[in-house]
Amino acid sequence: MVVTKAHRQSNGQIGLWLGFMVSIILFAGVWLLVADHGPDDVPAIDAELADAAAKSVSDGATAVWKGVAGFGGAAAIVGLTLALTVVAAWFAGWRTSLWLPAAVGAAYVINTLLKNAISRPRPDAAWGIEADGFGFPSANATLAVTLYILFAVMAARSQRLHPALKLVIAAAAVLASAATSWSRLYFGVHYATDIAAGIAVGAAVAFAAAAFSRKRT
Repeated sequence: MVVTKAHRQSNGQIGLWLGFMVSIILFAGVWLLVADHGPDDVPAIDAELADAAAKSVSDGATAVWKGVAGFGGAAAIVGLTLALTVVAAWFAGWRTSLWLPAAVGAAYVINTLLKNAISRPRPDAAWGIEADGFGFPSANATLAVTLYILFAVMAARSQRLHPALKLVIAAAAVLASAATSWSRLYFGVHYATDIAAGIAVGAAVAFAAAAFSRKRT
């Protein structure tokens, strides 16, 4: 059977919206888990992963994760968003690349609204890096996942990039998102469920933006 370009695009759209729905379900599940516990009674998985992160602390690891955490900060995300938008303009065109800053901006607004609505305090054991405001969902995880995953999807669609390079970009996007997320857990500025929720929100925004950008470009 011959698979046409239109058929592949249709399957791609279905996959993106499926990813969006799975991300929303994941967020809802994490939120329900957190809501089932009071502010002084965190879920067992939060306590266990916080303990694992504390046991992994060393001088060398702290230096590495402090650097990673810096790349997940607001200023770094803005700079990376602008840089990746320029790169995406080269292989995907300006109209498509502008969805990157639009999606990151939307993710920031959504994250802020959710944080203020849920009002979950951060862990008391935070150290090493500055963090303020409410913790759920993690803004750093949300913005990193939105930026890197959407960029990887744009790269995967491009006709200008070699398939091997697309795989490298996809792997780098996953690793960068994971590293940013772990750095927040390492320094105790978020619970694991804060980070999971942030990943879910970021993925939902990235998948939605990818679906809409394909439809309109």
